Amino acid sequence: MDYTNEFITQEIFHRRDSLISWARGVVRKNSFVIVIKVSNAAQVGVKARVLLACERSGQYRHEQGQKQKRIKQIGLKKCGCPFALRGKKLESNDDWMLEVVCGMHNHSASEHLEGHSFAGRLSDEETFFHSMATSSV
Repeated sequence: MDYTNEFITQEIFHRRDSLISWARGVVRKNSFVIVIKVSNAAQVGVKARVLLACERSGQYRHEQGQKQKRIKQIGLKKCGCPFALRGKKLESNDDWMLEVVCGMHNHSASEHLEGHSFAGRLSDEETFFHSMATSSV
């Protein structure tokens, strides 16, 4: 399934966190979850960047002697999904832009995100209000 058009934007994000939040919002609407696969801070001669990928990207590393049959039996979620987005820091201020590396998912969308550990996390704002509510008790 190709989701490239969902992520094509000319928007300039004024912070790295804004870029990631926007991308996660679009992904959530389409019933997927993305994670930060690679992130590096700006260094001399290297621009800051962030690579966002589907939570199902990559392959499991198995220990020496572990059989492939066992991995299939326990129903793990990694399936080598190629979906990836790249955020690049621009020269000006803390501005960022987003580009689609690969908009294809090789698996179907989730019917429910409740079972996903990442999707179930509280946002920073929710964490703040939760901590305020519990500290006043």
